[in-house]
Amino acid sequence: MEVLKKQHRLLEILYEYQLEYVKSEYQIAHGLNWQEIADRLNVTSDQLYLIAGRLVEDGEITSAARDNPLLYAIKIPKGYASLAIKKYLKERENVIISSSKNFVSILIPLAALTLSFLIFIKAQNKQEQQDKEIKELKSEVQQLRMRIK
Repeated sequence: MEVLKKQHRLLEILYEYQLEYVKSEYQIAHGLNWQEIADRLNVTSDQLYLIAGRLVEDGEITSAARDNPLLYAIKIPKGYASLAIKKYLKERENVIISSSKNFVSILIPLAALTLSFLIFIKAQNKQEQQDKEIKELKSEVQQLRMRIK
């Protein structure tokens, strides 16, 4: 789930850099290098490879320069669209909701079973207590019959 959050953040970083690139009138590098992106996301280079892999595969980010494949930029229009609709944040929410539903679907039967077991035990104890009271009453009735005779 954290990967999805980082993927959204990566799109934001590249989008913000794209804005800086346009504002500078194309005077700075067209994309961010791998290490700068890793530093901004506070991840290692290996973790960034896992985070960025899906974005590259889905065509949302791309290598910015042919002569330097380690420069990355957000891809128009797919990357912008994914950022705008918060694709990865929504996917993360769906994962959380799905996990919660699975947890609750397991928890409810367990709670019902536990409650049934407790009710059964209480009923057993009540039955035992009633049986004991019946025996005591029978004993008292027999003693009273013996006195009357």
